[in-house]
Amino acid sequence: MSSFLLIDIGNSRLKWASVDGKRNPIERDKKLWDHSGAIDTKLLGSKEHRDELAHYIFNTIPTPSAIGLCSVAAESAVQQLSELLQPWRHSPHYGPNTKTPIL
Repeated sequence: MSSFLLIDIGNSRLKWASVDGKRNPIERDKKLWDHSGAIDTKLLGSKEHRDELAHYIFNTIPTPSAIGLCSVAAESAVQQLSELLQPWRHSPHYGPNTKTPIL
């Protein structure tokens, strides 16, 4: 199965969703996301909250085939999230407007 983890780091919220790559988005009667969530972006600054987020993600979401990331937040938020996702460092990570892995 090819699954994708999509992450959007905004100035106020960090949002994520995972989706099965074989799912057809035209099928509107079915739920598009397999898993999704959001937290306050400022919580990435707390090791306790990062650990809690990591525990949730790694125990809920299957290892993705690829991770897509977009961010308008400070570089520190991206760095903190990158560190959190280290167990999945073998999944390609893509940033905006690039086909080159960023992690």
